[in-house]
Amino acid sequence: TPAAADVDSDEFQIGEMSIEEALAHFNTSKDGLSSTEATARVAQYGLNALPEVEVNKCMKFLSFMWNPLSWVMEAAALVALCMDNGPTPWVTGYNPDGLSNPLPP
Repeated sequence: TPAAADVDSDEFQIGEMSIEEALAHFNTSKDGLSSTEATARVAQYGLNALPEVEVNKCMKFLSFMWNPLSWVMEAAALVALCMDNGPTPWVTGYNPDGLSNPLPP
């Protein structure tokens, strides 16, 4: 059976091997592995599966807004919110009706 270093090394080029060399390298045959050999390799190397990655849905949603166009749109929304056709009358004290109570209704 091949060691992990053999598989990861630069010397290991399966594309340059013949079929017989590749079968010998992985210690198998053209018929595949027997059930006992497959069980032994699963016990030795583990399952051939990628680990599940937990994705935070909130962070995934926020990642859609991480680009320059979204930044410009968010800045424009903040400017529009701050401007809102000028300062509100209750902030400036301006009262177009001449009433004594400048607070909004």
